[in-house]
Amino acid sequence: MDISFRDQVAIVTGAGRGLGRQYALELARRGAAVVVADFGRDSETGESWADRVVLEIEASGGQAIAATHSVAEAAGGDAIVQTAIDAFGRVDVFIHNAGFLRPNYFEDLNVAGVRDILDVHLMGAFHVGQPAWKIMKRQGYGRIVLTSSSAVFGYHASANYAAAKAAILGLTTALAVEGEDHDILVNAILPHAQSDIVKDNPIPGSRLKAMRESLEANRDRWQPNYVSPIVAYLASSACSVTGQAYSAVLGRYSRVTLAIADGWMADAEIPTAEDIRFHMPVISAMDRATYPLNMIDEAIGVLDKLRDRTGR
Repeated sequence: MDISFRDQVAIVTGAGRGLGRQYALELARRGAAVVVADFGRDSETGESWADRVVLEIEASGGQAIAATHSVAEAAGGDAIVQTAIDAFGRVDVFIHNAGFLRPNYFEDLNVAGVRDILDVHLMGAFHVGQPAWKIMKRQGYGRIVLTSSSAVFGYHASANYAAAKAAILGLTTALAVEGEDHDILVNAILPHAQSDIVKDNPIPGSRLKAMRESLEANRDRWQPNYVSPIVAYLASSACSVTGQAYSAVLGRYSRVTLAIADGWMADAEIPTAEDIRFHMPVISAMDRATYPLNMIDEAIGVLDKLRDRTGR
């Protein structure tokens, strides 16, 4: 294994089960000391999920420590990072995987059903990420992997979850710009694997039911260990990309991106709504799309077009 995490410390949130557990095991297998962050417990035995994963890692000869604080609170995020510092002295990797579902149709969502999702998925990235970022910045090195979702493409009863996961994509690109001078690389993963959060919170919809039948037929590929390879790469010193998002579905790995169509440039007069309607096919055509690296890139591209047209 030439991709190694030896002498590195990784924080993995939501690491007590499913994808997070697999990430923690994979990084530990490659030499990382892992902070297994998860406040969940077995409903029957009361056993801490995090403690259970720590025992797995230690039984394989690795180093790990449990952190059972909630990422939904700033104090919990601080405590998770402090656990890493007290036990291992540094933080090199932060993988934010903690999350859950609270599916409901848009008109039936209440404030708590939205806020609870945002507090874990989005604010959890801030609560753990900010104290970890300060350490990475002092070190001049860090790798962050945030978890988005294919829910950003839309589905029934998922408005709260999709909104949180779309926000993660914006956070990823913003942090990538801030981290580029400090060798802090930030990327997002859109994972697809059999998960306890889906079993615990079934999402309605006949199309999902039909898809699930096909997934069951490919159960061997619908597992967390088909997602962990790309997460391990993005979390490693071998990674050279930043500000990107990647999908991992049944062993197919691909980049997910925001793109801008070449579009239509209005004439000197302010256009009308009717002008927009007439030019909508050109506005929407993606055959000459571009992929801005940051907010300034888009404006520069438009200014270049104006300069070609007007000379200023």
